[in-house]
Amino acid sequence: METLSTLLLVRFGLVAGAVVLVAVAVFAAALVLRRRGRLDDARRRMEPVVRAAARAAVDRYTGTPRPPGDRYAGPARHDAGRRAGRDTDDDGAAPGTRP
Repeated sequence: METLSTLLLVRFGLVAGAVVLVAVAVFAAALVLRRRGRLDDARRRMEPVVRAAARAAVDRYTGTPRPPGDRYAGPARHDAGRRAGRDTDDDGAAPGTRP
């Protein structure tokens, strides 16, 4: 049990360290852009990307399907949804695994 808790603690430390490094890198990039006067330009360019990512996260969380003609729902996403539906039975288990 002690080995498992040590492993979990090390894993948590690595994840926390990665999050801190990413936060510091984003802060440094924002600071450099601000000093060079390009922060507004970068913000304008990133706004559509952030909006699309937020929409995708909300859709994933709520399970809301995107309409077929939506510009953010590409053919790969639809194909993956069809495959996921084929790979499971009605109860969510893999085919042939029912008791």
